[in-house]
Formats: sequence, C-alpha cells, structure tokens
Amino acid sequence: MMTAVWLYLFPGADSAPAHVVEYSVGDTVTIKCPLKCRTPVTRDNINQITWRKYNSHFLLFSSTQNLHEKFSNFSTRFIFEDLLTLWIMDAQPGDSGNYSCQLSTSAGYCYHHFSLQVYDLVSPVRAVELEYSLGDTVTINCLEGCKKSLTRDNINQITWRKYNISHILLSSKSLNLNLTSSNFSMRFNFQDPLTLRIRDAQLSDSGNYSCQIASTAGFCDNNFTLHVSGKSSFSDTWSYLRWIIAPLYIIITSSVLLFHEYRR
Repeated sequence: MMTAVWLYLFPGADSAPAHVVEYSVGDTVTIKCPLKCRTPVTRDNINQITWRKYNSHFLLFSSTQNLHEKFSNFSTRFIFEDLLTLWIMDAQPGDSGNYSCQLSTSAGYCYHHFSLQVYDLVSPVRAVELEYSLGDTVTINCLEGCKKSLTRDNINQITWRKYNISHILLSSKSLNLNLTSSNFSMRFNFQDPLTLRIRDAQLSDSGNYSCQIASTAGFCDNNFTLHVSGKSSFSDTWSYLRWIIAPLYIIITSSVLLFHEYRR
C-alpha cells in the first residue's frame, strides 16, 4: 500500500487533510476516520458518524451510525463494525473513488476526505536476489519485470522501501506529483526515480527492499533481497592495486637504468 497526503480544505466546516490511499485488486482496504479535528473529539462525545462515497462529487452511497439508528446502502463488502474504520473486503477497481467521513459532536463537526485508487496488478509480484561486494555501486531497476503497458509516462507514484529480517520497515521514499519524501541515507540515490543506486555499498545495506509502482495502467510490485559481502570484487581490487603497481614499476625501472649507467 502506498499513501500520500496533501492539504484540501472544505469551506464552512472543520476539515482535516485529505488522504490518497492506493491498494491493488483483492486487498482488504482499511480507512480510518481520525479523531484529529480543530474542536476536541473523543469516542465519548461523538453523536454521529457518516461515511459517504462520491462520483464526480455526486453522492453514490452513504452509511450513518448513531445511538438511535443505523443506515447503509453500501455493498456487503463494506464493513463498519468499528464505526471509525471502513473495511472494504476483496477490493475491486469499481471501489475507486472519493470517500468522506463526517464526525458530528456537541462541539461541532469535521470532515475527513479520502481518494481511493484500486489498481489491477500489471505483473506478478517478483522476488530477485542481488549479490554485491563491499564498496560496489548497487543498481536496482524498479520497472524491470513489469508489463509493457506500464511506462514512464503513465506512472503516478513510486515507493521504495527497505525492511529488516523481521520485515519491519526501516526506510522509505515516496515520489509523486504532489509529494516527495525520504529517510534513506545520502548514499542512496534516486535521481532516476525508477532506479535505486547505492554508492559505496556497506554490509548494513544488506536486506529486503521493495519497489511499488502505481500507474494509470495498473500496479506493479517488485521485491529485492540484497546481499553485500565483505570481499571487494576483483575489478575494484585491481583498480586499487594499479595505482600502487604503476608508480613502483616506474621507480624500479628508473633505478635499474641508473644502476647500469653508474656501472659504465
């Protein structure tokens, strides 16, 4: 799943930032209605929660829950067991659209807005093993393995992630038209968003990486396991040694020539 945030305020109400939420077909979508509003909101002072789905800002479905009544015309795949959370089981492309949740309290009300995109997978999830040596420049291409229908021109967002052995997220970088964020080391270069380059690879760079592409043509997910070994590659070793051997060769050759000249 990939998530980006931008500020989108509705006039006349206490409104929170809108969220863009992206899933692939078959996923279980989870959308939480936050309690973060300008007026204090807790579970205890909520009088009513209303979820809505729109198409071009025309209301399609709604679900209202309060102490006195419950109403919903959402599909049975839409679950509201926890009133503050919307679950969509077995997500389908038709579930994509604009959603909102409205919290009504004695102190006022506020809206939270969500834009859900459900993508078809345009390639199977791919797992690749990569072997590099200490000091190498690692290159990982995200687009490789995705179907030809996915091109640079129709990509909306690219998200790179690194996990440890227990699959706990360590670092991530998200790039789209509205937001770019990263907490990777400076040695990790994303100048080409589709390619991850790691300069001067270290043992600690070993781990599980993933790259997810969301596009108008669908969704592509690639996984990479990077192994950085302690030995430098032969090319790197030779590149280092030649700077030592060449001057030594010149010194030895010059010394031999001078010795012969002196013997004469």
